[in-house]
Amino acid sequence: MKIEAVKDHESSKSHIQAQATKKARAGVPEESVAVRALVSMKTAQFERLKMLFRNVHAIGKSGRPFSDYMWMCKVDDQKGLEIGSTYRNANQAKTFIHYIAEVERKRLKEKIAATKYISIMSDGSTDAVMEEELVYLRSCQAGKVEAQFVGIQAVEKADAHHITEAICTIMDSVTGGSSKEGATDDYHWMEKLVACATDGAAVMTGAKRGVVSQLRGRKAYIVGVHCMAHRPELAYADAIRGNTLSKKVEELLSGLYVFYHKSCLNRANLKKSFAAVELNVLMPTRIGGTRWVSHLLRTSDQFLRGYKGIAHHLEEIQSPDSEGVNEVQRSKARGFLRIMKDQDVLRFSCFLHDVLTHLANLSTILQKTTVTVD
Repeated sequence: MKIEAVKDHESSKSHIQAQATKKARAGVPEESVAVRALVSMKTAQFERLKMLFRNVHAIGKSGRPFSDYMWMCKVDDQKGLEIGSTYRNANQAKTFIHYIAEVERKRLKEKIAATKYISIMSDGSTDAVMEEELVYLRSCQAGKVEAQFVGIQAVEKADAHHITEAICTIMDSVTGGSSKEGATDDYHWMEKLVACATDGAAVMTGAKRGVVSQLRGRKAYIVGVHCMAHRPELAYADAIRGNTLSKKVEELLSGLYVFYHKSCLNRANLKKSFAAVELNVLMPTRIGGTRWVSHLLRTSDQFLRGYKGIAHHLEEIQSPDSEGVNEVQRSKARGFLRIMKDQDVLRFSCFLHDVLTHLANLSTILQKTTVTVD
């Protein structure tokens, strides 16, 4: 062969391509230029998605609407973060949170599989449309007690049968098992269940047809626990029932809240009265709420500490020189002031405040996951 022909072949396009192919086949794939470029591109995309997932997780954790997701992305842009221009709508946020929930369910399933015993806590949530049942799981692993939200399920009817069915559906959706008769699973959450905590409603704690009884079935060792945080409140309600002074104090506190809550003029003048007596503004608050002992304590505390300012304003309203006050408001103010100046009512208000302080503290302590008192 002529040397010129070899040199021409060496510099030819086909020879150069063949050499590159041989080198690529002999080398490590992860070290190739194409793979490194692809990994770099995937890493950048992964980092962008990670920030978007964190935004959605924060929305779900805080109970915010999905519409907040868009402006959170805009804030990230202003921070100089590279989050890309895609996956930035409410529909995509719902998709992200769906997969976040799937991961959490998987972790919860692994936790149930790893622990020997579990207990569940269940309570109802009612809105204007339907009744829903919430389920929490309480477990102990490596000496650490944890309470974790499992799920929420709409209930067709708020009776024991449908509530029990909803609880089983929620637990089955996490563990992947089935609570139906005849189902055969390697392990089932019912085999590890040792306790069930509910409120004191008859539909939950009924001895024969209650939810706890239906969950217990033939397993007599499953313990039904009446929620410890509810007990002090129910005990207070039983003890105070029929007490005329208690009823009078609660009507006074409720009336003062409505009197000032419904009128901007009354609130503005009350603030002036607090300034006149040199006290911080303490507006009357509502006595009802989901934790009504704590709400009643707060209302009683506001009333007693702001007593001087409220009394000053109610006296001022009855003055003929007061402007923008009709006869109905004067009449209400006169009635409130008369009850406030009743010594029996004032003493009982102070007594009630002392009792509620201890009950609220006890309720707060009993809500801690580390409490083992039954």
